[in-house]
Amino acid sequence: VSVRLLAGDDTSDTFGHGRSDFLSNPREVLLAETYELEHGPLRHRLRQIGHIGQSELQLVVDTFPDFDFCEVEIAGAWQEQEKILKLEIGTLLGQPESCFEMPFEMVRRPTNGEEVPGHRWCSLAGNTVRGTRMTITLVNDGCCSFAARGSALESMLRRSVEATRYGETGHEVRHGIPYLDQGAFRYRFRIYLREGAGMPAQAGLDCEDFSVPAQVQAVTQHPGTLPAQASMLQMDASSTRMVAMKPAEAGGGIVL
Repeated sequence: VSVRLLAGDDTSDTFGHGRSDFLSNPREVLLAETYELEHGPLRHRLRQIGHIGQSELQLVVDTFPDFDFCEVEIAGAWQEQEKILKLEIGTLLGQPESCFEMPFEMVRRPTNGEEVPGHRWCSLAGNTVRGTRMTITLVNDGCCSFAARGSALESMLRRSVEATRYGETGHEVRHGIPYLDQGAFRYRFRIYLREGAGMPAQAGLDCEDFSVPAQVQAVTQHPGTLPAQASMLQMDASSTRMVAMKPAEAGGGIVL
């Protein structure tokens, strides 16, 4: 698995009329500076810094020996015009098939680079050189769009096209042309790599673990009043999750 930042040209309008694939004239952002921030038994953290045009970007990758995922953070101060910035997760998977989250379901999409609004996750399943089936899942908090291109997953980070001007805004061309997605930004992603074809329900649980992590608070030592473990409801099947529960309006039961 490779992690790269790609830049491309985009001279379309705010709404991307007539465009389904936004990666035009792609080129890799050169991250020339590399720093090893941590190399311990629990986490390995690497930071890379690079520039494109007037913009400085940094990519931080965290890997964990005891877990089946890594985390990626991209931050910077974007100052480009008529340009896009994408995160690319590259693989060597053969015969790739992509899945994207949709409300309460998932949908299969072609791996042709078509950009679609993102929910929380997208995945790519394919064959390794050893003949086994692997699935890579890209998770974020729903703030980016996704695309599957061949054996790679992409996510749009910045799209600095000319902002649409409406008469009521009072903006005049002599004040300069405004561009979208300017200034400081920061995004976090989690990347899972697992054997098998992958389960949409598991991807949903991965999203909840990423977006709403367990909270830990240090307290003084005391016997406490709660048991060591307690649960109101437990699902027997790992492929099933409860998303809502409420009392029945007619009474006499609950609705799951």
